[in-house]
This record gives sequence, structure tokens and C-alpha cells, in this order.
Amino acid sequence: MQTINEGVDINARQPRAALSWTILAESPLLWAALGLLVIVHYALILWGPFGISGDEAQYWLWARHLAWGYYTKSPLIAGILAFSTWVAGNSLLAVRLLAPWFALALAGVAYGFAREVHGDLHSARLAALFMAGIPVYFLGGLVMTTDVPMLLLWLLALWAFWRASVCRQRQAWLLAGAIVG
Repeated sequence: MQTINEGVDINARQPRAALSWTILAESPLLWAALGLLVIVHYALILWGPFGISGDEAQYWLWARHLAWGYYTKSPLIAGILAFSTWVAGNSLLAVRLLAPWFALALAGVAYGFAREVHGDLHSARLAALFMAGIPVYFLGGLVMTTDVPMLLLWLLALWAFWRASVCRQRQAWLLAGAIVG
């Protein structure tokens, strides 16, 4: 590995500034479509035929009695539901309040990661569309389970790991470790 006198690795890839508000200007139609998807999610939550699932009911109960851990899951989902029910009360809408936003954030992180890795808008747009359009993640925007927040965190950890290993950013190791826990 070649380095220059200051100890900087000249072979390290330089990350692009992907996490900024400019990504909204890069693909306005994509973000408009994803915003419309959030509205569709809320319409289905409010007026759709889907009642509360067994998992959601269990997590909702956990949110009322917060603990450091539960038999099958970490406390993250209980904390998320405790916050959303604190904001919006005890209702199905309150339980699912943040689900569409986690789905949108997942598409946004996929967009930013693909944009940084591949450097082109086409890859970034495809990553966001695939993440928003895959049925399991579309449904993840309708129900508040552990899946979408967990995948969001794993994708963020993967991005941090990529920055640490490929771009050789030492602080990215700390971020990856903090996300993974």
C-alpha cells in the first residue's frame, strides 16, 4: 500500500457527499413519487382493511412497559412505539405513525448509498425504487414491525462499513459499531 509522507492512503476512495439536501434536487420526480407513496401508506393505514397484527399488538404492549430487552426482540421497536403513541395517542394510527417514514428513509438511504458507491443517478434511482417497490418493504410501510427499522439500521451500518473499509475513514468504524451495537 502506497502512502504519502503525511500518512494518508493515496489508494483510498474518496466518498461523495451523498447525504445532503441536494439529493432532493437531483431526482425531484423520484422524491415526488416516494412522497405520494407515503400518502398512499397513510390512506391504507386509515381506511384500509388491515387491523392491528399480533406482532404490532405485542410491541404496543411493550411500549406501555418499557424495558431494556424483551424475550424475542431488542427494545428499539418498543421505544419507537412508545414515542409514536406518546405523540398521537393510543390508536392504530399512532402505532403505525412512523412506519411510512421508516420506509421512506430506507429508500433514501438506499439512494444515497448507491449514489456514493456507483457515482451515478441511475443506480441511485433504481436502488430507491427497488427498495420502495419490493412488496415486503411496501408492506413494511403499512405495519410497524421490527423489519423496516432493522433493515434501515443494517443498511446504514453497511454504508458506514463501506466508508471505513473502502474510503478508509476511521471514524466510520465507530459509526458502524454504534449502529450494530
